[in-house]
Amino acid sequence: MKNAKNRVKIHTPYIICNDMMYNTWEEIAENVSDFSIMTNSVANNRNPFGSADYAKNRNRILF
Repeated sequence: MKNAKNRVKIHTPYIICNDMMYNTWEEIAENVSDFSIMTNSVANNRNPFGSADYAKNRNRILF
């Protein structure tokens, strides 16, 4: 991902990150013009742990 020039697309059913992952995504978002992450809605995600982490850290993901 760090070597991408134009596009990085991530598709995952849920997001559970550590600080290194958040920092990497932030770096990529600053350097790649087309960076996006697609995940399930918190409202219909059947993984309560994944949903809870996303809800708690949403501001860190939506930079």
